[in-house]
Amino acid sequence: MKIKFKGILPSLLAILLVICLSGCSSGGDSDSNDGGAEKQDKHFLSMGTGSSSGTYYYIGAGFANMVSKYYPEIQINAQSTAAAFENARLVANGEMDMGLICGGTLEFLAEEENLDLSNAALVAVGHRSDAHWITLKNSGIESFEDLRGKRVGVGPQGSATLILASIKTLEAGWGIKPGEYTPLYYDFGEIIRGLKEGTIDAGVVFAGFPLSSVMDLCSTHDVRFLEVTSEEIERIQAVQPYLQGITMPAGTYSDLDKDTQIYTANQRMICSKDLPEDVVYKFMKAIYEHPEERDQIHPQAALWNLEQALNGAESDPVEFHPGAVKFYKEKGVWSEK
Repeated sequence: MKIKFKGILPSLLAILLVICLSGCSSGGDSDSNDGGAEKQDKHFLSMGTGSSSGTYYYIGAGFANMVSKYYPEIQINAQSTAAAFENARLVANGEMDMGLICGGTLEFLAEEENLDLSNAALVAVGHRSDAHWITLKNSGIESFEDLRGKRVGVGPQGSATLILASIKTLEAGWGIKPGEYTPLYYDFGEIIRGLKEGTIDAGVVFAGFPLSSVMDLCSTHDVRFLEVTSEEIERIQAVQPYLQGITMPAGTYSDLDKDTQIYTANQRMICSKDLPEDVVYKFMKAIYEHPEERDQIHPQAALWNLEQALNGAESDPVEFHPGAVKFYKEKGVWSEK
């Protein structure tokens, strides 16, 4: 006798389909919930640095690795950029989460480009850029006043060196205007090469000392470092408060035979104001509570320390992020203004 499945088979298939869908739905919801919780705990951030061969990139990438090591839920992508000015614009415009900038960058962009800084917050002050004004001893240049009529390397177009530390500073400190000398828009390497080849008379290299390129120049040529007096520092600061005097010790370079005062600018880490407090707080803990590991990243990384972290920030046009403030208060270095 043949058994007819005409009515039974659709019913069985319907039941199996319901069971299958219920199981899939249940498993899907569970995976979705777990994945959702994981995604909420994870933070994927972008950080603007600089050239892949520069100090900004080494420090940014090193910091990113440290944060992910101690707080795996925070992953930071350190991106090579055009450095300070691009980083500031990207963070201010909400296109990047964090970035390294030079002191004075935010002020300049707010004044000259009307950049809205309401989305930006300070995280910390760190390493320096030191103004090495260098010439050769046979150039006839013994002071800044002697730069008049000379060919002077002032940094490449769009750079912090050019905008913050050369042309504007020469006018603020000594009243020397671009028409009184020939500005050459050379980068650091071109300035060193120009001095060697005799195509420029003097130039400024704006980076933390000691610099291997300047050491190399001293090994082959007799170099003179121009000194800045305290009175000149005061005149400069009246226009550029983010620049400070600093002493470059004798022996820093083979041709530097006495302590020499120059000017410097500290670098900053900024971030989006919208970053969660705990993310910035954990960033601080990873970097500042592991100094031996941090200091191995780059010679300048050691300057990202608690003694330096607030240095000169009172002149900045943005406030510290609450996550950074929480950390500074715990460490006893924060004082209410």
